[in-house]
Amino acid sequence: VSNNLFKKNRKLVEDFAKESDFISFYTAYEPLYTGYTKRYIQTVPIGEMWEWMESQFPDRYDGYKIIMSPLISGYHNTFKTYDSVKETVMVINVPRPIINNTEITDEDQANMIRTVLTEIDHNYVNPISDDWKREIRSALLYLNCWKSGALGYNSPYETFNEYMTWAVFSIYLKEKFSAKTFKVVNELQADFMADSRGFIKFREFNNYLLERYVTKTQNEKIPDLYSDAIQWFEKQNCN
Repeated sequence: VSNNLFKKNRKLVEDFAKESDFISFYTAYEPLYTGYTKRYIQTVPIGEMWEWMESQFPDRYDGYKIIMSPLISGYHNTFKTYDSVKETVMVINVPRPIINNTEITDEDQANMIRTVLTEIDHNYVNPISDDWKREIRSALLYLNCWKSGALGYNSPYETFNEYMTWAVFSIYLKEKFSAKTFKVVNELQADFMADSRGFIKFREFNNYLLERYVTKTQNEKIPDLYSDAIQWFEKQNCN
């Protein structure tokens, strides 16, 4: 069964586009959308993020495609394509500072990067997690210890990946931003994960993985930290 709702409902989408005269609407507002895109490209260093992810993980992609829409709110997602090229595709909301045409601070930029990076990195993190499924299942067996009311993520594997992808963003944030911006944004995102999204122990895990990364050997990459990360969950004695 296809998860591509546009493909699944293509005739309905085409009918809506025709009845709403979408082409005329889009043409009238195309300069606005072009401005959104231009400012986004100037603010979010996709190439740098791409290079950093592939300096840490073994997976390689031929291209990144980012689709922005003001209609999806916070329901961001990512998927891969394997036609003529191996491509990772992300669908995200248009960031508030861009819609409002306001000044973009370092904290705004970091938050905009987080929106994309925590989607991008699923395409790198999840394949490594595939090699640790048995250990992850055992370590996060009692899901109530790790999540509370979080939408979806109803397995140890899904829950671990969400912890891991957001912690990877924290590592990127620490490497690329000032100590001041890192402190503010790291705390903000950790609070959001733990208090709003319901990943109960994210603050503790995030702090642990950051410390482990700082003390890693020169040759270690993030996949080399998986064993210790999983052991961290095991040692919480959560049942």
